[in-house]
Amino acid sequence: MKILLLLSLLLSPYVLPKAQNKDCTKIQHPIAIDAILDDCADFVSYKGFNNLWSDNSKDNTFFAYKISSEFFYFYFKTTDSTLIIPPYDKELSVANGDRVEIFFSIDKSLNNYYCLEIGLLGDVLDYKAKHYRQFNDEWDYKTLKIATNNENNNFIVEGKISMSELKSLGLEGEIFMGAFRADYLNPDTIDWYTKTIPPSKKLDFHFPEVFEKISL
Repeated sequence: MKILLLLSLLLSPYVLPKAQNKDCTKIQHPIAIDAILDDCADFVSYKGFNNLWSDNSKDNTFFAYKISSEFFYFYFKTTDSTLIIPPYDKELSVANGDRVEIFFSIDKSLNNYYCLEIGLLGDVLDYKAKHYRQFNDEWDYKTLKIATNNENNNFIVEGKISMSELKSLGLEGEIFMGAFRADYLNPDTIDWYTKTIPPSKKLDFHFPEVFEKISL
């Protein structure tokens, strides 16, 4: 009887349960934007960005995002021992220093995509763009909130954007996202890091190949 039961189990069709879509992590409790991460749980996370434009190394950047019915939450943790932050006199000043970046696009055409670059001390450069590198830096997120923290060259950048604003931009359901880091070793030398590995070193952060699909 035991042998027959075992054979029946082995021969019967068995469907594996579907894996949960990690890009659809939903949270219901509010998260304080204070660069203190003790309230960050159940998030999608990635460790180590890729430097394909220099020596193919990985850094220690930790990137995570979380979704609630009201907000898209995100944070970066990274180490920077050669911090370069230029004096801030306009948004474009951020582009000349160490920063982390998160881009959203409705699709891989990049006909309309939305860019957020954040200096490690909290200055913000946000803009709307169209492929290839057609920037509108007059555009800004309306609901963006940012907090930063620094302890012994360990930097945290935490933020949120309202889901209603993202939806108003057409960013809902399946969209495309890129996450990046610019690390200035000195004013003339920059290491560029990306979460998604592109197929060619000829590409930069403004090509579809460095975006990947997520679900909002």
